[in-house]
Amino acid sequence: MGKKKGGKNKSKGISGNNNNTTQSESKVNNTASVLLAARALFDGEECNALGARDAILQSLPAALISESVDVLELLGACELELAATCLSTCASTLSSSLSSHEHNHETAALEYLRRAVGLNAARMGPAAFLSLAQLCVGAEAVSFYNQGIAALSDELDVLVADDNGKSDDEHEHGEEIDALKRKISGALCSISEIYMTDCCDDPLAEQHCSSCTARAIELSPLLPEVHQTSASVLLSKCDPDAATSAILTSTSLWSPANMDSWPPYPTRVATAKILMEVSLYDNAAVVLETALQENDEDLEPWYLFSWCYYQMGGGDDDDGNDDDMGEDNATENVSLEDKVDCFVDAKECLERLFELASKQNEFDVDPNMLEHANQMLSHVSSVLNSHPGLVKQIEELHRDREIGEEFGDGNINNEAGEEDDAMEIHSLNPSWLIATISYYGPKAAKRRQIIRETWQKLYATPDITCRFILAKANDPDTQLDYILFENETFGDLVVLDSIPEDSRTANTVKSIEFFKSLNPYLNGTNSHLRRDFVSKADDDSFIYATEFRKRYLDQNYAQERTIIGRNCSGCKPYLYAAGQFYTMSLPMIDHISQLHATNKIINMDEDALNGLLLLNNHEFHPQNYTFIHVENKFAFDWSPAINDSSLNNHRVTIDSLNPHKMKQDADYLLVASLFGPDGVDHAMVESLDQTQSYL
Repeated sequence: MGKKKGGKNKSKGISGNNNNTTQSESKVNNTASVLLAARALFDGEECNALGARDAILQSLPAALISESVDVLELLGACELELAATCLSTCASTLSSSLSSHEHNHETAALEYLRRAVGLNAARMGPAAFLSLAQLCVGAEAVSFYNQGIAALSDELDVLVADDNGKSDDEHEHGEEIDALKRKISGALCSISEIYMTDCCDDPLAEQHCSSCTARAIELSPLLPEVHQTSASVLLSKCDPDAATSAILTSTSLWSPANMDSWPPYPTRVATAKILMEVSLYDNAAVVLETALQENDEDLEPWYLFSWCYYQMGGGDDDDGNDDDMGEDNATENVSLEDKVDCFVDAKECLERLFELASKQNEFDVDPNMLEHANQMLSHVSSVLNSHPGLVKQIEELHRDREIGEEFGDGNINNEAGEEDDAMEIHSLNPSWLIATISYYGPKAAKRRQIIRETWQKLYATPDITCRFILAKANDPDTQLDYILFENETFGDLVVLDSIPEDSRTANTVKSIEFFKSLNPYLNGTNSHLRRDFVSKADDDSFIYATEFRKRYLDQNYAQERTIIGRNCSGCKPYLYAAGQFYTMSLPMIDHISQLHATNKIINMDEDALNGLLLLNNHEFHPQNYTFIHVENKFAFDWSPAINDSSLNNHRVTIDSLNPHKMKQDADYLLVASLFGPDGVDHAMVESLDQTQSYL
């Protein structure tokens, strides 16, 4: 009986274990299938976070959910996506009731992700740690960011190791590596922000900020956010000059005209604040305009725009009650007309701000912001009420400008002489500045006149602007009188007072200093000369300008960062355009000039310097910019006895666009005689012995 009973019990026990195992396997399989279906919804082309979340919550019991790291992590991601959706909807509809839903989703996400970390942090991916960091504050957030960075770094190391030893063409993970570096850099910037705010009392806060931003810049030097964060750190250290350089580097890495290049919305708003803090109000206005293009119902950009115009108009001086229209009572360096002009814009922004604020729940609006805005509006209104005639005149100008912007592109009968308006509206051809490097003395003056009377006159069009670039006179008493007289006659000389006129600067930094003078982000004194394309030319170069524009500029108008010129990659171990004549798009001019502002290399040939600046910034063609090679048959060193146009040096042929190295005036005039309005004169090329001087 005992044996039988024991056998029966044993049999029952085995049967019970099988049932438990079957039930356990069933739970695992069910969890896996639910998780797979939920992931498909969440990762689909149109992320269905709500469907994914509900699929989990309706299909799995709470006890099972709380035991699965994978399920908890996905639920956390779903709640964060739903919070982001609420935030976006709230911004677009001004529905303050949605903000509480956003908070509820974030609270749920935090709860799910905390539970997952507690179960098994090692199973969690870097995205979960970064999400937790964003939901937490202070030291806890830093801890989660560091865990996320560690996980991302492990992934990065694997990909880098796999690509090591392979040629550039064999690299398989370039884009993935760049994406991981950007994520790590973003997390490092977030840590810096925490040490500037929540953890600012930490004795090592400054050290952490500096080390994090330095590493972020090292990993992702082309990411605007890292330089913007660096600027914030430098401002916190009371170093406005370095902060200015950093924030200008940040803005040089994207173009307001190209939405695809814009950094995230919060980054641009933060960038505008920093630009205003270093008194670069014009730059800030450009950045804020992109914010309004993306979301014109957000209060903060309207507030910042009004503050920007207010400061540009001189701020809160005491001239508002003075009725003397003929006297400039504005603050220093701001005329009354400019003050009123800026204050008209400031008032418009303030009124829009208050209109939007009235539609929101009072608890969702920063009362300090509204109080300051009210103070500005009071002062602005006082000034404008004191000068009604000037206000009316400026408002009429604003209306005319708006009409011109709306209908100008379609008006094919523009009156002659409207050059300023024409510059603001793109014509069929890109605008082009050709800057020829020159110097002082009678020989240089004679060469300038030869150039004016040859290719500049022959190929003059409204789209082409020509200037001669000189540096600071070494002997002003003897050099400047003639230069001033020449400029009064022709108006085409630019003198760079920042560098001396000598052979060293001419061959090294003269060109880049001129490019910097075009850059408004560097307070450029020649920003009025900004054109879609900018060329640097030697004064021994002849340029068949209209054909060059047709062949190279018109075809590449839409390119963002472009360099056009003879490829000199064989001259140095990196790519650059030969200095006889090269062209860059305006975004590239701004970028190159900003790179030199932060990396002031001075002992390098001016053409090679451009390539070195890009190389040092880890930028390469075609990944980061476009290099368009001009073949030797088009651009070359003039050598009249050589007929092979594939060589670097040869005689003028029917294909010539840019013969170079005519050092003697007689040689320059000989080459010029071979060109007519339609380019090279074929008969002249065939009949004229180019080895004989023209004079």
